[in-house]
Amino acid sequence: MVMKFMGNDAKQTMIILLPYYWWGYIPELFEAYGFKTLWPDYEEVSQRRIETEKLVMNNDPDLAIEWQWGPDDFPIRDLLRKYGRKTPVALAMNWHRTLPGTLSKIGCAGCLNVPFRLREILSVFYKVLPQKKKREFLRWHETNKHRCLFRIK
Repeated sequence: MVMKFMGNDAKQTMIILLPYYWWGYIPELFEAYGFKTLWPDYEEVSQRRIETEKLVMNNDPDLAIEWQWGPDDFPIRDLLRKYGRKTPVALAMNWHRTLPGTLSKIGCAGCLNVPFRLREILSVFYKVLPQKKKREFLRWHETNKHRCLFRIK
């Protein structure tokens, strides 16, 4: 299933692009907190990779998470660049738990510690968003704060 293009101006939700090699329960967690996720639900990772490219091609996500499997592994960042998306990318610190260089030089806007903590995720998302998107994120958070049970700092 591929989602059609969705403009970000008239919506009341934040769209997040998730790594295609994550499994279905993680997108479900983000959706439970009110995010609209871009993640293809296929059994085979190779098919998810193909469908993720279609999702990036047809959508303009507000945020993305990169989950490295190796020192030069940036498939989500690379897809966003390929299609000219300016989506801020948060790098999950799962590869040796050290930064592979300066975040901006590797095309990432922020980093997330693993294991994830929801408060940290939302704070990093807020920090990496462009100024005009921060207001939208705060409106989204206000709408969904009953699910989060805390405030963004």
